[in-house]
Amino acid sequence: MGTSIPIVVAIVSAFAGLITWIAQKDRERRDSARQKKLDLYETLLASVIHLTAQDATPFFVKSQQAWLFASDDVLTQINAYTRALASGDADNNELNDILGKLLLSMRLDLGLKTQINEDWVKSHFRAVTAPPEQLKKYLASKRSDKRADG
Repeated sequence: MGTSIPIVVAIVSAFAGLITWIAQKDRERRDSARQKKLDLYETLLASVIHLTAQDATPFFVKSQQAWLFASDDVLTQINAYTRALASGDADNNELNDILGKLLLSMRLDLGLKTQINEDWVKSHFRAVTAPPEQLKKYLASKRSDKRADG
């Protein structure tokens, strides 16, 4: 009986260590996935600026990359936004509502605690942007900043 206690302690310690290691690896995996989503959503949002400057290419490229990491709800909202843009039938209010839902779905997908919901988006959210000429100038400066850094 006296020799079985150290064996039990060793087994329990090894089991606790294994559980801790598994939990740590799971946390690292979730943190990595969240960071990938955050990076994707930041660039996707930046590409919305290009849309206003009459350049849809960055948005459509990033929306395709979203299939790798985005939640189903984010993909649904991206699809609704691209379909509305492609149809040419959506007015600014409809596009604004869809964009607001897209932004909200990104916030929720990142696990942000928010009191903002679809009703709030519909009644309060308004996409505000600069004139296309200023956007093009801003985007050009960002490209030159990236070249200087890289």
